[in-house]
Amino acid sequence: MLKKIKLKEAVGTKLAHDITEIRPGEFKGPAFRKGHTVCEEDLCRLQRLGKNHLYVIDKGEDEIHENEAAAMLAKALAGD
Repeated sequence: MLKKIKLKEAVGTKLAHDITEIRPGEFKGPAFRKGHTVCEEDLCRLQRLGKNHLYVIDKGEDEIHENEAAAMLAKALAGD
């Protein structure tokens, strides 16, 4: 499940998607990858990237991450 939260509340949560950084003429790519656990040190960089809110993964006790589900399904389909 995705949940939108304020940046200041994001420490310790996992990002629901990649966050792209663009520096014209220098760099365009992921600043943070999906699944990254946000730490205190990330907050300033995220603010510089224009983020005031983040979409994070909010799994319930009976849920699993989509990547884990895909791996389980692939293994089952392969007969392992």
